[in-house]
Amino acid sequence: MYGALSTALVMVLATVALTTSAPPPPAIAEFAPEAVQQIRNAPPEQAQVAADRGRGGGTALGGSPEPTAASSVSPPGSASVAPVLPVTRVARAHTCVGSPPRQTEDLQSPPCVAFYKGKLLGATTRGVTANEIRVVIPCDPPTENGGNCAQDASLDIKAFTAFFNERFELYGRKLKVIRYNIHKPLTVTNMIADAQAIEALKPFAVLDYLGGTADVTGTSAVFFRELARRKILSIQGLQLEAGTTNVTQAELQAQAPYAWTYQPTTDMILTTIGDLVCSNLVGRPPWFDVEQVPAKPEPKVRKFGIAFPRVPSSSANLDIGPLTRRLDTCKAPYVTAAYEPTEHESRGSNAIVSKFHTDGVTTVVPLAAPFPFMSNFQQPASQEAYFPEWITSNIYGSDAQFVALNLFGNPDEKMRTFGLRSDNKPRLQALTYNYQAVKEYDSNYTCCDRRGFYQGFLLLASGIQMAGPDLTPQSFERALFRTSFPGNATAGAAPDWQSRVAFGPGDHTMQGDFGFQSINQNEQNNDQAAFSGAYCNVERGVRFGPGELNRPLRFFKAGAGAGPDPCYG
Repeated sequence: MYGALSTALVMVLATVALTTSAPPPPAIAEFAPEAVQQIRNAPPEQAQVAADRGRGGGTALGGSPEPTAASSVSPPGSASVAPVLPVTRVARAHTCVGSPPRQTEDLQSPPCVAFYKGKLLGATTRGVTANEIRVVIPCDPPTENGGNCAQDASLDIKAFTAFFNERFELYGRKLKVIRYNIHKPLTVTNMIADAQAIEALKPFAVLDYLGGTADVTGTSAVFFRELARRKILSIQGLQLEAGTTNVTQAELQAQAPYAWTYQPTTDMILTTIGDLVCSNLVGRPPWFDVEQVPAKPEPKVRKFGIAFPRVPSSSANLDIGPLTRRLDTCKAPYVTAAYEPTEHESRGSNAIVSKFHTDGVTTVVPLAAPFPFMSNFQQPASQEAYFPEWITSNIYGSDAQFVALNLFGNPDEKMRTFGLRSDNKPRLQALTYNYQAVKEYDSNYTCCDRRGFYQGFLLLASGIQMAGPDLTPQSFERALFRTSFPGNATAGAAPDWQSRVAFGPGDHTMQGDFGFQSINQNEQNNDQAAFSGAYCNVERGVRFGPGELNRPLRFFKAGAGAGPDPCYG
């Protein structure tokens, strides 16, 4: 059921996309072994090239064209090379953007490397030769009706490959993408078998796992651990439906330099939910009526209920300790209950909802994927006339949660929903960087929100560019840790409110902070005329990282039920 609903959500996104003490400056790259002095900012001559050329399409290094694979339906365990669209090649020069110059229009792109003069190297590590950098994208096996990244996102993957080959400095090499069909069901045995088969493909990096299907159990962490054990670099938690995996900063550090995420880790998410509770909610009455039965009195102060997934015998279960420890610091009253996530349901969720109701919980934190959040928690609550507040996280795709809730949610429940959003402030689809990247190669493109794939390519290409010609997992890590991303100077501020890039020693996540959202049933986003309700960016998009939120946020106007303010802008 959830697979079909997730597909429906992606199709909806195709037509109604979203609206919109410091360390020293790090080095740009280890350009060559013989370099004596590290370059810490874009060289003046590169900045001048960017200024002289202005904005526009970039250019790529030379290299042989990628082979084109015939379209076919392949069984699990098989792999195919993704065709790459043709790229215009000019003598190792790239158009950069902004001041200080960055590599592309994207505010999270790395410092400009407009050109490279120096020695080009051959093979430097597994998956890296003089001409190519091998990248595997694991997908669900193809089906007759689509539903996986090999079919649904084929054009996007080709376009992103061409875009990053052209716009980024890859030192004579090109990304070569190989799509691999994973084994189902999602068992530890199959995940390890997939990692072993992918190793035989000799990749430098792997982008995510699962393709079009959400891993509602979070157990794909087993797959990434196995890749790290085999010394294969991976970027996980990229899919719109899947959100993040059950991985913490400590685990990424233990798997260094191989494991990376674009989205924040679960401990970052849970700590920030705790910050929200302690700074805005604890000791105060709910914003809305919880009981809609006259004989039942309304609660005077909030009590919190945390519903969390627990998979029997799993080694990748979610640790809610960062949240409960933060709640303990502000003496927030809470109860917890575990449910068992499966592909089709959240076992025990109905009983949890009834228990929370009986226990007087006013504010529920369901750590669940978008559709289980609605169907397994909010719907049962409505059926027993229980209308608590609902706090969203970013675990298992909360960035899709607001989309799903606004389009398909119960009005009484979705108006009571607010919480975290890790992704950048929504833009009109035509203004998103991932959409613009595809449009460079297909002017007729009108499809989907593929930001997950784009974000993975952005992280990967940033590390490759900043590492220089001598590319290894170790130089990739060193480069990202010391790079100063130009867009961070305006991160979390008007007009774009984008997330800051957080890489640094001990931090393997690209996004380091969160925005906050709610849904106003009485308003409408300017690109969603067919649907009621609007996504409301709290204080127009202000962002906080873990441990930073220590003041009230203006989620709602004065008076319960008055609606969010401002809604969007």
